[in-house]
Amino acid sequence: MITDESTYYPAMYMNAGNGFVNAASSYYWSSTTAASETSTAWDVYFFSGYNYWNSKSGSDYV
Repeated sequence: MITDESTYYPAMYMNAGNGFVNAASSYYWSSTTAASETSTAWDVYFFSGYNYWNSKSGSDYV
């Protein structure tokens, strides 16, 4: 798991000695294309920890 669902601010958790340095509380791409819509991919919002589908033309972090 890359986010701590018990906290509302996962980027802070990840920056606290949990493998990430300077993770922004923004959207990050996964490598997974959404099965039902191939023009989108899954991403994780590091502010809330939720995941979403987003257009592959978006400008998320990698």
